[in-house]
Amino acid sequence: MGTSAVAAAAVACVAMFQADSSTIGRALYANNGAATRLLLDLPSGAGKDVYYFTGLGNGSVLFSNSDDTAGRELWISRGTTGSTRLLRDVNTGVAASNPGSAWDLAVRPGGGTAYTSRYQRIGGLVLFAATTAGQGREFWVSAGTSGNTRILKDHMPGTASGVGAGPAEFIFSNGAFAIYTVRDSVRGNSLWATNGTPSGTRFLKTLTESRAPQPFGILGNRILFSQVNRQELWITDGTVAGTKMLIHFSNFQAIQNVSRVKGTTYALFSAYTPTTGKELWITDGTVAGTRLLKDINAGAADSLPGSYYRITEYGNDGAYFKIGDRVLFPATNAAGGRELWATRGTAASTLPFTQLGVGVNGAEFYEFTTLNNRLYFAADVAEGSTRVIRPFVTAGTATSTRKLSTSLRVSGRMVSLPNGVVFVGDDPSGNHRLWRTGIIAGSQVAVSPILAKFASIQNVEIPSPDGVNAPCPVN
Repeated sequence: MGTSAVAAAAVACVAMFQADSSTIGRALYANNGAATRLLLDLPSGAGKDVYYFTGLGNGSVLFSNSDDTAGRELWISRGTTGSTRLLRDVNTGVAASNPGSAWDLAVRPGGGTAYTSRYQRIGGLVLFAATTAGQGREFWVSAGTSGNTRILKDHMPGTASGVGAGPAEFIFSNGAFAIYTVRDSVRGNSLWATNGTPSGTRFLKTLTESRAPQPFGILGNRILFSQVNRQELWITDGTVAGTKMLIHFSNFQAIQNVSRVKGTTYALFSAYTPTTGKELWITDGTVAGTRLLKDINAGAADSLPGSYYRITEYGNDGAYFKIGDRVLFPATNAAGGRELWATRGTAASTLPFTQLGVGVNGAEFYEFTTLNNRLYFAADVAEGSTRVIRPFVTAGTATSTRKLSTSLRVSGRMVSLPNGVVFVGDDPSGNHRLWRTGIIAGSQVAVSPILAKFASIQNVEIPSPDGVNAPCPVN
């Protein structure tokens, strides 16, 4: 197993991750920003990793794990050794239900974002896809007990699968409701909405192609998604009447990186036209209010707003983060290269925010997380004749934007906890550890007292409690 990364955001006020060490071997750990606790020894071998941690909001965390008795099934933890256990053997016996992913985890050990549904939280429920011998692959929900872990709807009655048999396996939640794609025995390839209950699950629209809608975004209490080879932007409030197309592009490459920012009256996205290239667009949820916001990289050149890299995973989501009254995002122009930009939703307020690079060299952006109205991020910047991925922080002003360390190289995910941001990084000697950056001062301290050095930290995905740009709440 190669050196890789940690989680995307925090759950249950702890970061949970898998790591290897020369002394203990492969194991599951939890870290609360101050101490690391061993939760579970894990077997060696391909396909035996843990995946897809999602908080229920009550201190419990659901995830996918595999053992020799039940196969790959749904597990639960409250961040202690005694509470970390199998929640339910959904596909009874050693056969796996593969909760949260239809793909062979041994082949895709990182669980690439472009091809997996993961888990999605709706209030106090978690929605995920799972396979059983009697009902095939369908969507299930769980509130954190074996008894309330149940199938949501059997779209293809009998052993046939509704999930993955038609459109690719996708779900997306804004915290209040989720939309998902299935092949339904009555309506064929289709888009559905649910509040996590059978009675609150409804058909929205027929899909004209097998490709699942993507990307997804949020505008207030509505969900944005693209359709038909990413050439149409749609919006839905979870009802048939409230599911509408906002814009259609006549070219093949159109919509990317839709924002998931809460607390704004607009959403941002990247769209392509032959005259502007891939540029910054805005929508207020109406046809008339969906338009080009600014041609940041003037002419046909692309500014690629919202695009960034994840260190250990294929695919990326839109990087837009609300700090104060502005939304920050990466973009490129001819004068400054790739840097952070900021906007208040008007062309005049859309301006360069940082100059991390020299001249047109710019920076490349990797990880992001927010805490206490600050944006923490990892950026690849020039230091002499080399480029290094360093940790940064900004409070929304140019003077508050600073490099947090000149010695640590960020090599994995950044995770917001109540007492600081935890991230995976390498020191100058190559030691691969968890580090914490202080909330105010930004100093780094190692927070792995159990293991002084990790041989590797396995990439896992941990959506934040409300799903969007939020650290674990302080209880």
